[in-house]
Amino acid sequence: MIDTINFPDPPLYWISWLDNSQNEVKSYGFTSSNQQTISYKFLMTTYIDETVWRSVLLEHGIDPDPEEE
Repeated sequence: MIDTINFPDPPLYWISWLDNSQNEVKSYGFTSSNQQTISYKFLMTTYIDETVWRSVLLEHGIDPDPEEE
């Protein structure tokens, strides 16, 4: 796991975790090739495939695209 994403090529989806057990998601997102993402407290797992990223979030009870009310 990493704590910084610097101008990734290809762009990356990521999930940050409370600890190495990867039981609790703290945040998640997408970093494009012209961006940086830094996590000062939590380590991140990165994904190139959006489908895999979404499935990991769904396994943890998180809908990455909740419906707006």
